[in-house]
Amino acid sequence: MRHAPTTNVSKGFRLALELGVCALAIWITIWLSYAVGFVGNTVVAIWPAGGLGVWMALRYGWRAVPSIALGQGLHVLTTFPPDQLIAGLLPSVTNGIAIGIAISLYRRAVGAAEPLYSLRTVTLFFVIPGVLHSVIASVAGTSIMIAFFDVQGAARWEIAWRWLFSDFTGVVLIAPFMLAVEEAWSKRQRLVALFSRDLASATAITLGVLALIGIAATQMPDALGQYPIVLFTMPLCIWLAFKESSITSLSLLATSILGALGLTLARVGDVSAAGFLVVQLYGVVVMCTSLVLHANSRERRQALAALASERASLERTVAERTAALQDQIAAYELVKAELEKQASTDSLTGLANRRAFMSHLDEQFSKIKRNNGTQCLVMMDLDHFKTINDTHGHAVGDEVLEQVGIILKDSARTGMDFPARLGGEEFACLLDDTSLEGGIIAAKRLLKRIEDAVVKTTAGPLSFTASAGLAPITGELPSIHHAMVAADEALYEAKRSGRNQVCTHDPLTITISLKVAQHSSG
Repeated sequence: MRHAPTTNVSKGFRLALELGVCALAIWITIWLSYAVGFVGNTVVAIWPAGGLGVWMALRYGWRAVPSIALGQGLHVLTTFPPDQLIAGLLPSVTNGIAIGIAISLYRRAVGAAEPLYSLRTVTLFFVIPGVLHSVIASVAGTSIMIAFFDVQGAARWEIAWRWLFSDFTGVVLIAPFMLAVEEAWSKRQRLVALFSRDLASATAITLGVLALIGIAATQMPDALGQYPIVLFTMPLCIWLAFKESSITSLSLLATSILGALGLTLARVGDVSAAGFLVVQLYGVVVMCTSLVLHANSRERRQALAALASERASLERTVAERTAALQDQIAAYELVKAELEKQASTDSLTGLANRRAFMSHLDEQFSKIKRNNGTQCLVMMDLDHFKTINDTHGHAVGDEVLEQVGIILKDSARTGMDFPARLGGEEFACLLDDTSLEGGIIAAKRLLKRIEDAVVKTTAGPLSFTASAGLAPITGELPSIHHAMVAADEALYEAKRSGRNQVCTHDPLTITISLKVAQHSSG
């Protein structure tokens, strides 16, 4: 907070310095206008100070009005005789007020839009800062001339028209150029950036065309009069109007029109006031037409750029939403896979559950039917498991089931055997590409590992056994149900025969065909 006053003072000093430099620029501009312009009744043919003042008001608002009046007043104080000072200073004040009024109305009409860079803003620029300001300044200035110099008759209208045209020409030629300079400066922050390769090449072409027009003008018949030179610049001005860079377009448009007016004066020599007004009107029409073309071209480019930006934004949005959708799909697939896993997996042992096992069994039976292969179905049940639960509790019973699940996983051949918990203490395993003899060996090995397993309990180590029933699966079976029934019958036969052993059953005969002695006895 301590630095705020210093900052405000610094900003105020900078603003005063800028307005002072602008006032000095207006003074120099007026001096040059009188040095090169058509002078009559103290009114020059072109008033660039009006365009400079309009730009100042667009930039600084009403704060620019005293500076505009000061710049014009300095010229009066340094050139007018003492008895004409009041007559000279009053138009300086009225010109500044006219600019302030016109720019206030213009800003209210266009709002926050950039001046001169759309058809609407450029049209309003011609009407308000151009015509309205020039009319107010002309009426006020002519009235002062009449009051102080007793101007009579047609001279009044001559002053009024010349004043209006000089102000309007200055506004149309200078203000757009200053706005383009300000825009380029604000965007690039360096004076050297204003002088691009495009500006250099366009300047060379413009000066070359003006030189050719000047040479051609010396050969034109006198009967053509003094008007064609400005019209000859029309193709050049149209080309310049469509330049993408506003600083290039507007600076060289002003150069072309002023050059054409200068060539006209050089060729004709002592041109009449009325004749010069006509040539000046031609130049203003060419400049206004070029401004409209440039505004339309720029507005179109901006619309295309906005469309491209919107398209790029839409593509980014689509890409982001597509990525988000893909993430959602991936998350959904993970959830789906997890749910399917949960739906097909026994939560306690991590083995496949009955549903998954039956589905796999159906798939493998179809494969066996096609390929005439052989697989073995092992049905296994823990012996006296109810006693374990009743004696040691269900927690220990769960540990026993988990241990059996581990043994089944370790014993299964990866990618071939398919172990599962069917429910309670009942397990199963489908042995792929396995004959009946191979299945018996595998089942005996499995029961031996179960018998050797030990589960620690509070009452000490706990051992347990299991019984198994085995049935071969071939393509000759009418259905997989026959194998399930045969394996189940073999399991119950093993239970009835003393447990901790493997029995087999032929699904085709549904009779016990082989009984294997207790595996511990070999």
